[in-house]
Amino acid sequence: MSRSRTEQMPSTSPRRKPARGAKFESDVTALEGAPIAGAWLGRLREEFSSDSMARGLESARAGKVRRIEIKPGRISAQVRSEPGDTRRVSIHTSLIDDLSWDRVVEAMSGEAMYAACLLERQWPQGFDGLFAKYGMPLVPADSEPLEVKWDGRGHPEHWRAAAIGWLAAEQLAADPLLMLEIRGHSIEGLSD
Repeated sequence: MSRSRTEQMPSTSPRRKPARGAKFESDVTALEGAPIAGAWLGRLREEFSSDSMARGLESARAGKVRRIEIKPGRISAQVRSEPGDTRRVSIHTSLIDDLSWDRVVEAMSGEAMYAACLLERQWPQGFDGLFAKYGMPLVPADSEPLEVKWDGRGHPEHWRAAAIGWLAAEQLAADPLLMLEIRGHSIEGLSD
């Protein structure tokens, strides 16, 4: 059997290295003290066992989480256990309904401070309290389920979801307004 010319010649193009995983690099104590990130971690601790949280943190620090995506109602990524065992995992949460958002936007309309902060992508003082006042906490409440889904068989491994949760907390500490997007609305929509 004869081989084609391309099969006989070695490839001269450089091999692409796989994208590096996101590494968790924050101080846990500082992260727990950040308003939205700390509340998010508290919510994860209620949902997942301490073993899952510890293994998730270890995996996040080791860079085993790839391609984290934050979208309305979900945070997802690929999480690797060992070579050849990478799973797509997502944490799903409920969205805040449009009527409730409209009430918060109406309440903000009387205070120019909110629009100014949001346009600068800064956290307005008392912002989470404003949402709580209208019965809709920004960070999902205990009564709101966090659903974990994955592309594996059987029950999802919660440590993988915890790994994603740690990296999401790190992003929330840097930009607490990401929680608005997780809960279903854009910052631009609130500041209009």
